[in-house]
Amino acid sequence: MIQSRGRSKKLFSMILIVMFIATSLFVSPEKVYAASNIAMGKTSTSDSELLGHGASNGNDGKQSTYWSAADTSDNHYWMVDLGGLYELEETEVMWQKNIVYKYRVETSTDNLHWTLRIDKSNNTSTIQKQKDIFNGLARYVKIIILDVPSNDYASICDFKVSGSAFKNNSPTMIYIAGDSTAQTYGASFAPQTGWGQCIEKYFSRDVMFDNRAIGGRSSKSFIVEGRLDAILNVIRPKDYLFIQFGHNDASYIPARHTDPYSNYKDYLKQYITKSRDIGAIPILITPVARLNYKNGVFVNDFPDYVIAMKQVAIETNTPIIDMMNTCIDYYTSVGYDTVFPNYLVSSNGTDYTHFTQAGANMIASMTAQKIKALNIPISKYVTNLNSNVKQTNYKFDFGSVAEPGYTNVSASLEYNPSVGYGFNTPVNMKNVTAAGSGAESDAVQFLTFGTKSSNTFNVDLANGLYEVAVTLGDTSRTSVAAEGVYQVMNMTGNGATDKFQIPITDGQLNILVTEGKEGKAFTLSALEITKISDKSKTDKTIYISGDSTVCNYYPIDTSLQCGWGQMLPQFLSNKEYQIRDMATGGQFARGFRDDGQFESIMKYIKKGDCFILEFGINDSKYETEAEFKEIMRDMIKQVKSKGAKVVLVTSQGKATDFDLNNVHSAVDKWYRHSTVALADEEKVPLIDLNVLSSQYYTSIGQEATAKLFMSDSLHPNRAGATKLASIVAAELKK
Repeated sequence: MIQSRGRSKKLFSMILIVMFIATSLFVSPEKVYAASNIAMGKTSTSDSELLGHGASNGNDGKQSTYWSAADTSDNHYWMVDLGGLYELEETEVMWQKNIVYKYRVETSTDNLHWTLRIDKSNNTSTIQKQKDIFNGLARYVKIIILDVPSNDYASICDFKVSGSAFKNNSPTMIYIAGDSTAQTYGASFAPQTGWGQCIEKYFSRDVMFDNRAIGGRSSKSFIVEGRLDAILNVIRPKDYLFIQFGHNDASYIPARHTDPYSNYKDYLKQYITKSRDIGAIPILITPVARLNYKNGVFVNDFPDYVIAMKQVAIETNTPIIDMMNTCIDYYTSVGYDTVFPNYLVSSNGTDYTHFTQAGANMIASMTAQKIKALNIPISKYVTNLNSNVKQTNYKFDFGSVAEPGYTNVSASLEYNPSVGYGFNTPVNMKNVTAAGSGAESDAVQFLTFGTKSSNTFNVDLANGLYEVAVTLGDTSRTSVAAEGVYQVMNMTGNGATDKFQIPITDGQLNILVTEGKEGKAFTLSALEITKISDKSKTDKTIYISGDSTVCNYYPIDTSLQCGWGQMLPQFLSNKEYQIRDMATGGQFARGFRDDGQFESIMKYIKKGDCFILEFGINDSKYETEAEFKEIMRDMIKQVKSKGAKVVLVTSQGKATDFDLNNVHSAVDKWYRHSTVALADEEKVPLIDLNVLSSQYYTSIGQEATAKLFMSDSLHPNRAGATKLASIVAAELKK
């Protein structure tokens, strides 16, 4: 009896343990976000709320509750007080419905003065969970729902904020006090851009910018409205304050106007004195030049304000950057026609004051150069300069007609060094129509192609690292190649978009669209090129190989069928790694190695990068298990020779791989045993996704598992791919 009781106790304990594990693995509807969500449970408010659906439901971490406005009108807001200052990295909103919500995200340090961070006023996505990435310092985060479909309410299931507490040892902050020429603008204002929203790219990550510039303000009104006080409330010793006013000080509007040699100087001295009292470092910046060109000469529209600011700099021993004369000197050297596209007049025909994106980058680059030349402590953080101030950002619209804000490129445009871009062999190009709107309403078709083809579109660029965003025309399946190798694989559907990083080392980008797996009609509608840094090597990167269970599907943000590689970025910080998913449907180990995808990875992979190697599902059709193992080994050795890390991943099973006891298992499938053995032989990490996913599927049962797959029971849907990606990410972080 005593032994029987002992066995009963042990059995009962084992049952409790099993129940605990099963409960832990089961994903309930009340799932609560991890502690990394700094908004969860914090005080939240809104301008309107439906009975029973108050603001606190919007950040309780539960997906079964939600905040809702009390009516269907537009422009309702929901706001959270984080309780202290945080360096924000991203927000993630889970809407109550899968409908189009147009919205903005703004932040504030004092709940009085707000900075626009995200502008989705043109949002078209119906995806329920939407993530937005940005950097900024704030205590308050507000989401404004600008528009919802007729008869629907502004409603949020959960709002997540990620970031870290702001500390005295946090990166040096640089605050910008200024006017509309420096202001940050949202997408709805495109192509209007302020230099303050571009300057951060010219500095290392040792500093952070907080752009408080706002349109229509003068040195006087910025203070009267309390905007300087808002900066003084958060600025720390050894932080910096950039001060640029003059455009609106010259206005005749009483609330803005200052006299250059009296109260303009007095107001500037307030910025200097009050920031220095805290231990911060002020820097004066003279107004930027307007595009005022008369009788062959660029004109200074604010000469007295420039002189007065220089006097203040001398009287207070304050560093100064003379952007007015820097602009005029540069404009004179390159000529009116070169400068013209940098101002909004090139887009709207009337505005000679404000900048396009290219113009804002031009001003930001020149400002950064001057900061470096000052030889002050932050000068060492200026790292990404293009000393020639050559244009490094482009927006091309291919076809017969250009969309406003884009540069038109017809199929007949031959590359010319004096222009800096064009087709290498226009005879092999033609203009075609496309089914989209705007820049996507037309395209060019590549009549000859292949990764090694000379039929490329060429763009002269200063050496450095660039982000290239491509938009296809009408096509069933197309890949993108540049510099002789694949960059993006198997983009599918009309108007598909994607982007990639690419280092330029020879002063020119050579790009084309080419065959995807069973692809045709290789057409390109739009191309956007943005310089990231002067370094001619990619950021730390995770390269992913694999098949149709891993690859990207398009549109990436809304496709029903997804690969887990497509969903992996949402679980890994973009500050640590960029993700390059080179997997393709139907692919197998030999095909990946020999058909060009692996060649692309080997061109760029380096020490500090990671290569995820996953195959097996299709391999039995093309090679024996022994051949498979040796091909995989060959790729491992090649990647190791570059100093990069290799991680092997086994393929998950099908939704139907349950036995009579409702246990999911696929351990004998997809050449898994060889993959496991190879990891041991080559001493590389293994993520046994086959087993880990089966454990999860067993815990939730057959019915719930089936809901994670497409109808073929092999390919994951968006929810299924997201779960697989979360498993892979968790293992990578170990």
